[in-house]
Amino acid sequence: EKILSSSSIKSEKISEKSGMLDRIFKKASSKLSGKREGIKITGVDDVLVRFAKCCNPLQGDPITGFITRGRGVSVHTANCPKILDADLERKIEVYWDDTDTLQCTAKVKIVCSDEPGLLVDISKVFSDNNINISQANLRTTKDNKAIGFFDVTVKNLNQLRNVIKLLEGVPGIISVERCKV
Repeated sequence: EKILSSSSIKSEKISEKSGMLDRIFKKASSKLSGKREGIKITGVDDVLVRFAKCCNPLQGDPITGFITRGRGVSVHTANCPKILDADLERKIEVYWDDTDTLQCTAKVKIVCSDEPGLLVDISKVFSDNNINISQANLRTTKDNKAIGFFDVTVKNLNQLRNVIKLLEGVPGIISVERCKV
């Protein structure tokens, strides 16, 4: 029979708690380590980097960094309204690491006529260009048009521009544009 004192119970709880915290930190750092890829920061190594959701920068966009409070460096497009209003002292020079093959999510808005088979044609353009659709939201309007928002995974800005040009050539598509938010 093992008799536990209150001090041994406390130490077991502390060790369980620290073990759980270690697992959480390891899991978080493994998820965040992938976010660091693709970006270089002048004169700084080993800093947490995340991509801003307000402007959704893609490799090839002109970018700038912003030192956040407690969340490392946030990467924005150079013309992002949020970064233009930010504290100048907290801006930092960042640039794309061209050797990386970073995969980023971009949002594309497509306005087209509401006709059978057009969604298949749109999906085929993405598929033929090795671009995955991670989310799609479509609705029709009263004037026989359809508006679709597609979250797609692309390698860089050039790949996105190429697929937008191809989509614009599909019969029935009225307009295609990249959405920043």
